[in-house]
Amino acid sequence: MKVQELHPAREAPRTRAGRLGAFAGLAAISCCVFPIVLVLFGLATASEAIALGNRLYGDWGWVFKIVGAAFAAAGVVIHLRRSGECTVQGARRHRAYIARILLVALVVYWVVYGATKLLAAWGS
Repeated sequence: MKVQELHPAREAPRTRAGRLGAFAGLAAISCCVFPIVLVLFGLATASEAIALGNRLYGDWGWVFKIVGAAFAAAGVVIHLRRSGECTVQGARRHRAYIARILLVALVVYWVVYGATKLLAAWGS
């Protein structure tokens, strides 16, 4: 097994996996996050934000989920290319890293989804 030396400017693979997964999860649920951000910055009322969130999630939710999955896949490909193992065998060797990205993405998605549903219930 190779021991990888970390370049000072590079993050540890575990940290990078967490960040990539969190970004992918936020991209997938951003249809519900953007209206809340508008309310937090005072750019929209709660009822407008709920209506926008319902429209984005109902009509465009599948697009946001595909974008989130694309970010997760891009993160995996970038990691495998940087490590010089962009093959099926390389993916098998890095399956723990890939699983961390997917797990973090799903956890972030469901936590933010639950938070937005809770806020929507409080707002109506």
